[in-house]
Amino acid sequence: MAEEIKDTEEIVEEVETEEVDSSAEDVNTDPTEEVEVIEETELEEGKAVPYKRFKEINDKYKEVKDELDKLKNSDHEVESETENPEVNDEIVKPLQLKVSQYEALFQQMYQSKLEQVPEAFKDLIPNVDDVAKLAWIESAIVNGLFTMNKPQDFGGLGANPVPPTITKEQFMKMTHQEKVKLKHEDENLYNQLLK
Repeated sequence: MAEEIKDTEEIVEEVETEEVDSSAEDVNTDPTEEVEVIEETELEEGKAVPYKRFKEINDKYKEVKDELDKLKNSDHEVESETENPEVNDEIVKPLQLKVSQYEALFQQMYQSKLEQVPEAFKDLIPNVDDVAKLAWIESAIVNGLFTMNKPQDFGGLGANPVPPTITKEQFMKMTHQEKVKLKHEDENLYNQLLK
């Protein structure tokens, strides 16, 4: 609406500052009548303007002025409606209630997701607003960032051998067949227990 008012005001200014030019309608071409010659300098100075052209511009000016006044009045009506506290309360109160409900629901969702994050990873959460934090946590969960993988067993080879799952006493109590079976299943464990 404000744009329409600006456009209308520009049109009014154009009409007010529009230079008067004589068109073919304004020029009297009948040679029998005496024609008063109007120089261009006189037109620019505003000394003489054909009545027909004056009336045309004046009517156009009045139309645009009336349209501008209507737009301004309708704009004032809209402003007065929004300034009315009763109207505002009727519109704003339900919206505020919905916003508070959505905020409470969002906080529940956020807290639920935050509880899913292990303590060791909470420092990784970026320091941004809660909506961005929730999106980050969702992405991290989907991508498996918070899953703790157990270290892989590489068969007890290397400097840190895996401790045997069978104790030396259990090994000594095994029958010969059980020891042969253990040797075929896990030769490293069998060798460690023999020592």
